[in-house]
Amino acid sequence: MRVGAVVVLLVLSVLLPASEGRPEEHPERGELIMRAPDSLPPLEDLIRAGLESSARGDLAGADRAWQRIREHYPEHPAGPVFEIRTLEARKALDVQDDRYDAALRAKATEAIALSEAWLERVPDDPEAHFYAGQAKHALMIVTGMAGEYYRAGTTGEQARVHLERALELDPSFVDAKLPLGSYYYYTSVASRFIRWFSWLWFVPTGEHDLGLAYLQEVSRSGDLLRFEADLRLIEAYLYLERQPERAAPIIRRLHEAYPENSSVAFEGIELELMQGDYAGTIEKALELERSQGTQYGDDTRRRMAKVWRARAELFRGDTDQVAATLAELDEAWAVLSAWCRRWLLLTKGNLEDVLGRRAEAVAYYERVIELKSRWDSARSVELAREGIEQPFQLDAAGLRPVASASTGDAQPKAP
Repeated sequence: MRVGAVVVLLVLSVLLPASEGRPEEHPERGELIMRAPDSLPPLEDLIRAGLESSARGDLAGADRAWQRIREHYPEHPAGPVFEIRTLEARKALDVQDDRYDAALRAKATEAIALSEAWLERVPDDPEAHFYAGQAKHALMIVTGMAGEYYRAGTTGEQARVHLERALELDPSFVDAKLPLGSYYYYTSVASRFIRWFSWLWFVPTGEHDLGLAYLQEVSRSGDLLRFEADLRLIEAYLYLERQPERAAPIIRRLHEAYPENSSVAFEGIELELMQGDYAGTIEKALELERSQGTQYGDDTRRRMAKVWRARAELFRGDTDQVAATLAELDEAWAVLSAWCRRWLLLTKGNLEDVLGRRAEAVAYYERVIELKSRWDSARSVELAREGIEQPFQLDAAGLRPVASASTGDAQPKAP
């Protein structure tokens, strides 16, 4: 489940590497970056500072870096493009929250205008194409979620063309393969997983293998965007490829590097649950629940951790403990995300089934289905429907569910 931070699912908006370090290839970029007065902080330094803050889970710190880009480089699209990134990270915690949509649309429109002005001056600059692709990609998402499918489709196609052009102009531009690889990969799995991407009519099948290979390449040898590539690979391996063993070393590495990032910590909990290590799930969940982080999303993820702990306790057959954990979540109902509410109700229904109270179980499953929105992943709803058709049961040892009800509910991710 990636409502965090994920690296967050709609956390696939990725950011452009600065052009310092390659002046001999594109000396004409000087009017924007290369010949900035010595009194200005280098653009790359500001980008790295913002990305480091993001990796630590400090979205406010990242926004301060993006604001400095705006102040020092007002004609550069990096400012609004990077601001889109943190807005999408905030929205990813609850995709039903539409309070960020107007700002996302405005910043994407602004970034497109700045990128296109850059391309008018330097038509064959790969970084200008990359910025244009990112801005149009962001507009594709927000307009698609608003139901403007034709505009979303045509804008998304324009984004792909820009991104492919960036790599055509500079094949060594490894970081550029992150957004393009995500685009290829996620469109290839959209029809079977991310249902709200059905409007991507212009790439009906995507390019699964190429997209995944691009993500892996950025993870290995990218410059600024390795952390982002790692997050995308975690999402792919956990929720789409169903290969948690491939996600495990990435999660461990990121958690060691950024222990304060609650999104990465939550992915570690989900990994344990997917692998059927319920004792490990409970241990890691309690670790996150007891953490003291105050960054955006930390409180939400502590409650999410409690949901997964309750499910692990259920799968261990500890009905008394799971009832106590669910009662704690009941007390926080008013501040639970839609995701948490669905999984809380589903787990209550599962518990009622285990205890032999079938009518009560079905009532909970029906409430889960009522909470489904068009933009949420359907895993909890699918399990609720399964519960209505057939009672949830634990195996004879009481250590796992008979049906496949132990995995998580990943939020949809944009390519």
